[in-house]
Amino acid sequence: RPLQNPSFEDFAARLKESGVLMFDCGGLLVDRKNQTGTPSFLVTDTHWRPEAMEAVADGLGDLLDTLTLLPAVESPGYRRVEEAVTNRGDLAVMLRLPGREVRKQNEAVRIHPVVNARGEFWSSTPSSDVLLLGDSFSNIFSLDAMGWGAGAGFAEQLSFRLRRPVDRIVRNDAGAFATREMLAREMAQGRDRLAGKKVVIWEFAIRELSVGDWKSLPLKTVAEMEAIRSRTAGESVFLAVPAGQSIRVSGTIQALSPVPRPGSVPYKDHILTVHLAGLEGLEEPVDAREAVVYLWSMRDNKLLPAARCRPGDRLNLTLKSWSDVAEQYGSFNRSELEDEDLQLQTPNWGGEWNP
Repeated sequence: RPLQNPSFEDFAARLKESGVLMFDCGGLLVDRKNQTGTPSFLVTDTHWRPEAMEAVADGLGDLLDTLTLLPAVESPGYRRVEEAVTNRGDLAVMLRLPGREVRKQNEAVRIHPVVNARGEFWSSTPSSDVLLLGDSFSNIFSLDAMGWGAGAGFAEQLSFRLRRPVDRIVRNDAGAFATREMLAREMAQGRDRLAGKKVVIWEFAIRELSVGDWKSLPLKTVAEMEAIRSRTAGESVFLAVPAGQSIRVSGTIQALSPVPRPGSVPYKDHILTVHLAGLEGLEEPVDAREAVVYLWSMRDNKLLPAARCRPGDRLNLTLKSWSDVAEQYGSFNRSELEDEDLQLQTPNWGGEWNP
């Protein structure tokens, strides 16, 4: 049997009492390993193997079928293709073994990217009636920067199994709160990602029950946020670069989110959040004095200049709308500012800052 925290049974019982359905894939993974004789997890990485992930997607799909929560829809015509991938996993990287050992650390797997009838990679569908919130276990075979291929992640496999589109909000690390935080921000900014949803699936690694930050996050409806905006009209204005545009600004750092030490986490890339004030360089009719900005702080386990910034530093940046790049960069490991009010502001994308 899979190892469990001593409090797991009580946790499961409390979920059931609250009307929350739980799909614990631990037993499925152990049974699969015993039946096939192959491991469920990568040898060189902290994540599961693609065939184990696909088995879990199938098992979850079977459960949803029995619950009959989803109405029948026309099949989108998804199909799977096969691709061989070789990579040196995050465990091997973090071990920092001598150079002569590196060649022994490569691992090969076969993934199954999901494509549509036109042969294009599967993509998230916001209008779907299924929403998946997921961490790096959803991302591992979907986010190409993680080194294990693209288009073959958990959302893709679940969508293939259900034969229907799926909406997703995924981000590496912090499964206990990161995607809840992202959903709350989407709602706060007027994008109702829960509209029309019949099933919301929240995937997180079980280690979050031991080490996760289960902070309380308010989830306000779009109507509630509109009422708040009407009451606070005329107060401090935050910059939100319009989609498709870029704006050159300068501002003073008020606060920064934390940055991990290279090699200390299973993710080689990281984005930090900066709160800027005293904005200058804006042209009329833009009237903003502050901004929340995302910047690259680490790429390929190497710290970038933004990681060395401190409050009081003055930055000159070219900012773009986060909505222009969210699909491309939104799944990367990212840290947020502690101030909950700042978390609800529309972020801007600053990319890689160079002094």
